[in-house]
Amino acid sequence: MMNQKKETLNVLHEKDLKQFLINFNLYDDFQEKKILCKYCENPVSLDNICAIILIKGKIDFVCDKEQCYYRHLYFHEEEEKEIGF
Repeated sequence: MMNQKKETLNVLHEKDLKQFLINFNLYDDFQEKKILCKYCENPVSLDNICAIILIKGKIDFVCDKEQCYYRHLYFHEEEEKEIGF
C-alpha cells in the first residue's frame, strides 16, 4: 500500500470574494487597486487575480502573470518542505 499525502485545498468562489474582502477589511483597498501582487507588486483586480494565500495570519495576493503563478507554485512547494509535508 502506498503512503499517500492528504492535502486540504481551500477554495474561494468568485461570488464569495467580496464578502471575504469585507471580512478582512480589504474590500476598499481592493476596489481602489491598492492590493498588490506578492511577486510583481502590480495591482490585483477581478480581471487578474490568480490566488489568495493565507499563511500564519498574513494574506497575500498573486496576479495571473505567468511568472507570478510559477513563483507561487514554487513558494508553495518550499513552504510544504519547511512545514514537513
